[in-house]
Amino acid sequence: LRIVSRTAPMLGLIATRSGQAETAGRHYATAAELAPENSIMLGNYGAWLCSHGRSGESLAWFERALSSPAHGDRSAGLANYGACALAAGHTDLAVRASRAALQSDPESALALNTLAQHHYAMGQYFEARAFSQRRLSAAPATPDALRLASQIEDKLGDTVAATRYVQRLKAEFPQARTAGPGEAESP
Repeated sequence: LRIVSRTAPMLGLIATRSGQAETAGRHYATAAELAPENSIMLGNYGAWLCSHGRSGESLAWFERALSSPAHGDRSAGLANYGACALAAGHTDLAVRASRAALQSDPESALALNTLAQHHYAMGQYFEARAFSQRRLSAAPATPDALRLASQIEDKLGDTVAATRYVQRLKAEFPQARTAGPGEAESP
């Protein structure tokens, strides 16, 4: 039992990197079931669920992880919880969890990105811009972060800034799909 509980998360990681998503999910689920007090195992399974279209189901696993007496990186757990809550449509929970994550880690890229997405969706573009800019200062850019920054600037009417983000996206991530300000992303 002990060997299985130690190898299951490693097997999940190997399966993930091999492109075997369902196998990885089974390994993460096994690890969480075998170590019900281990916040890392619970959070890993929650993250897997969320990244595979099961964000609503992931929330219970994050709640278990966050309530674990031996919770490791609480800020990261809260940031993941917030991002998945937003994906599940629980905006109040997403905002609370993301803000709590920022209390202990003001540069949590995931929490900042979640809040930028939330404010953008609410039409609060100045707030979205502030969180987006903090996100881009806190950690290396990702295609999604640059795309969101461009969309925010477009909504604020700053086509020059929006175009700069699109140019940066094309330069830093040439394989990423891009659209200019005001254009829809193509598949």
